[in-house]
Amino acid sequence: MESDLITETKVIYEDDHYVYWEYTLEGYKAPIKVRQDKESFKVVIDQQSIFEASGGQGNVDDFLLSDEGLDMLNGWEEKTGVSFFQMYEKLEIPEKNGN
Repeated sequence: MESDLITETKVIYEDDHYVYWEYTLEGYKAPIKVRQDKESFKVVIDQQSIFEASGGQGNVDDFLLSDEGLDMLNGWEEKTGVSFFQMYEKLEIPEKNGN
């Protein structure tokens, strides 16, 4: 069952190992892209898309290197018990099947 926050879900690419999804969530400014491993079902969220969906502007790498970004990273694991980079990765997402 999908969350009430998800307004649209679509597969944007699929290969032998992964399915790439795009989720549109109510209240977020842009879609969130994820990669799901077909064997382990592990899901990884794209850093850039979550940054943009949360209202960030520009490049997520620039933000993470800023004072604000470094403060966020330093507090992330303390608050969540999980490294930011375990949940979010920089994904190379193919644009279309067959390309």
